[in-house]
Amino acid sequence: MDGGNFATLTETFQPWERTSFVWDMMAYLGYDVVTPGDLELMEGIDSLRTLMARHPEVEVVSANLQDLEGVKIFPEYTVIEKDGLRVGVTGVTGGSYYRHDRLGRGPGESQFTFEDERDALQRVMPQLEEKSDLVVGLLHVGPGDVRRILKDIPGFDVVVVGHNPGYMFSPDTVGTTLILQPGSRGQYLSVLDLIVDTGNDSLFVFSGEARPLGDGVEKDPEVDAIVSKWEDEFTARRKGARRPGQEAREETKAPS
Repeated sequence: MDGGNFATLTETFQPWERTSFVWDMMAYLGYDVVTPGDLELMEGIDSLRTLMARHPEVEVVSANLQDLEGVKIFPEYTVIEKDGLRVGVTGVTGGSYYRHDRLGRGPGESQFTFEDERDALQRVMPQLEEKSDLVVGLLHVGPGDVRRILKDIPGFDVVVVGHNPGYMFSPDTVGTTLILQPGSRGQYLSVLDLIVDTGNDSLFVFSGEARPLGDGVEKDPEVDAIVSKWEDEFTARRKGARRPGQEAREETKAPS
């Protein structure tokens, strides 16, 4: 699962192309559910829908993301059944982050509206609790907002912090809810192992950690080949698109 902001906007050459490749790889790796972050909205509603449609096997949920008419863009939640366990997943995106980030950022400006996160979650939670053994929230808000939301809206078993989550090695808790803060920029992989008592509809045992993805983690040869090939081709196209002499000037700049 992913709580949003996997898009790449710092790349000056074809940033949406890089974002599309990241989305392709998320599907390749077997992601089940995501909720969009504010960065995925920057190219506008049509680009967002087209991107997500590339891989319909990855479900996209959002209880509060709307178009300008107030119509929900994605399903408010999903329930995935695996080995007899029903996992309900919903998500929200903080509208304030979008309104801040979209200023001067191009096509995505003013193409979305947002239902209040608390109102959306309060509406969806009874349905999720009724249909699920385990309820997961992909909340694209900051860690402080997550904790405030959970004090008002009980019922989540697990929450993933999506916006500037910070890094926490093991899950934190608010009441009975486990909170994952998985770091940023793909530097960590948060893994959560759960034993669920489906008879009593409650968590029994959990353990988890956010594993650093450094040199000590062996690369998968197949995935590494795909990524390396794409990076090489992308770099070649980027160099080819530079104005004559631009590359040489960039290489002489002092490091920042």
